[in-house]
Amino acid sequence: MSNLLEEALRGFVVILGYYALVAIALLLLKRFTNAAPETRRKFVHILCVLSIFLYLSVFDTWWIAALCSLLFALVLFFAYLNDEFMGL
Repeated sequence: MSNLLEEALRGFVVILGYYALVAIALLLLKRFTNAAPETRRKFVHILCVLSIFLYLSVFDTWWIAALCSLLFALVLFFAYLNDEFMGL
């Protein structure tokens, strides 16, 4: 059980770091370019889809990767409910 917990924590930290870099890139894109909001939104979608390769390389157990992905989806869902992404 310890190996599963270690894998889950290690993978979650790596995935969290990836999404933090995505958020920084998005904020830099917004700040230094005059890209349309639709372009920035599409940028987010592409980077989220590309995260599948990170999930495949970080996690050895498929259901831990699925739980991490579900957790990320829940965070995004509640962030959108609270209008955290208005103006992106």
